[in-house]
Amino acid sequence: LEVFNSLSAAHLQFLAALPPWMKVEANGETWVVVHAGLEPGKPLEEQDPNKICHIRYVDPRTLKSKGLTEDFQKPEETVYWTDLYDLPYNVIHGHHVHSFEVPVLITGPKGQKIIAVDTGCGYGGCLSAYVLETGGVFQVKAKREYARAHR
Repeated sequence: LEVFNSLSAAHLQFLAALPPWMKVEANGETWVVVHAGLEPGKPLEEQDPNKICHIRYVDPRTLKSKGLTEDFQKPEETVYWTDLYDLPYNVIHGHHVHSFEVPVLITGPKGQKIIAVDTGCGYGGCLSAYVLETGGVFQVKAKREYARAHR
């Protein structure tokens, strides 16, 4: 919060102007980079920028995203968005810690590669970067625990 409050109007304008997703090509494959996830049943161009930044869990009957419960748990009768991911692109995303050590490769329902790069930096883990061309991972250990993990 301290860092956010220290940002200038120019910084905030820059951040607000960033695209909600980015499509890149690497080793003959198309990848989409998003903060959190993608809504099933929607083309990339119709994805809601607000949901891309927050999506984790989806109701499999309605395909609507659901937020965490008040105690930061998975909502009942939902699945993680990758279980229903139906676009033809591979994805790199963060926002949900799958491992405190290394990025995790998830295989989508149609064989898509989904790489979860959130390795818990905010919770004392690492800040991780994944290199698409080589599969290499670069990491920096957090200096401290900035928030308490809800496990």
